Amino acid sequence: MNRILVTAAAIAMLPALAHAGAKEDILAADKTFSELSVAKGSNAAFLAYMADDARIVGTGNEPPIHGK
Repeated sequence: MNRILVTAAAIAMLPALAHAGAKEDILAADKTFSELSVAKGSNAAFLAYMADDARIVGTGNEPPIHGK
């Protein structure tokens, strides 16, 4: 019975542990993006981090850019 409770408690804690790792991954990516932006400019940083199918919408005076 105790073994079942310990196993259930461990399984219940898994989402919290995964969330903590995801938060730190996001913070690390944000820091790296920021450093690249300072070193090479914001355009280079956004191009390096955007998805291949990203959409860039400007001020409305030009059409959006589709993809890298």
